[in-house]
Parts: sequence; structure tokens; C-alpha cells
Amino acid sequence: PSHGIIGAVLIGTLLWKPSATPQPEAKAGSAALAVLGLVTLVFASLAMVSSELQVRAKVEYEENRLQAAAATLEIAKAVMPINSSLFHDSGDVNLNLHHSKRDARYLDVATRSFQRAIALSPNKSGPRVGLSLCLSSANQVEEAITELRTARRLYPDSTYIKAVSRL
Repeated sequence: PSHGIIGAVLIGTLLWKPSATPQPEAKAGSAALAVLGLVTLVFASLAMVSSELQVRAKVEYEENRLQAAAATLEIAKAVMPINSSLFHDSGDVNLNLHHSKRDARYLDVATRSFQRAIALSPNKSGPRVGLSLCLSSANQVEEAITELRTARRLYPDSTYIKAVSRL
């Protein structure tokens, strides 16, 4: 051991005084810390479960099982309703379902999913492009153009946004 450590131990020993009255434990602080730890653990668990569901939905999408992917994303959104990427993915899947099945219910779900993704993350351009495609599919051309302009303002260098804008 170094001389500094030995000196600190000696000084601490010499200056130590036993307390005349026992000090009460800080129970409120300990309880608050325990609650904070529990909340953090629950949130992390929900985030992990929703991420795993999102990966599963991606696999289902890649295997062209669109309805299964949509159902999986609905569960993920229920588990973690503050994750904008889940809503974005749900919008993409449901927009594809709308185009393949020609069912307006899927277009409605896609539109609401993109709107929720935008509400959660207003500075992301992807959900705005998706919403513009939904609006265009619903013959709401002016609203679609407005969303594309906003997306382009948010991410002016995106070749994808430029390509969609040319459509």
C-alpha cells in the first residue's frame, strides 16, 4: 500500500467518533431509488420485447407474409406505444397490403400509423413520405404534396424523397 492510503486510514481512525445517537436510515430515499430501478427495468423489458417483435415482423414482411407482419406490429405497438419506428413500419406494411388487396381498411390503418409516427417523431422524413403515398392513394393530391415538401425540407439530400417527388 502507498503512504497516502496508510495516512488516510490512520487519520480516519484517529478522528473517528462513535455517534451518541443512532442515525435513522433514509427509507424514503431507498424506496424512491427502488421504484426508479423497477420502472427502468420494466421500460427496458418492454423496449426489448417490442424490438424483438419488430424484427419478427421484418422477417414476416421479407417472406411476403404481410398480414402476419401487420399483426405482429400491432402487438409491438401495444407493448411500446411511444416507438415511432413501429408505427412507421406498420404504415409501410399496411400500405403494401392496401395495394395488394385493394382494401381501404389497410389504407386507413397505414394513414393513421404514419400520422402517429409523425406525431411521435416530427423531424423524421420517412413517415411523411409514407403518409404522402397514403394521401396520394386516397386522391388527396394537395395534402400529399404538402407532406412531400415537408419531408424534403427535413432531409433535402434524400434521393428517395426526390424520386418520390418526381412521381
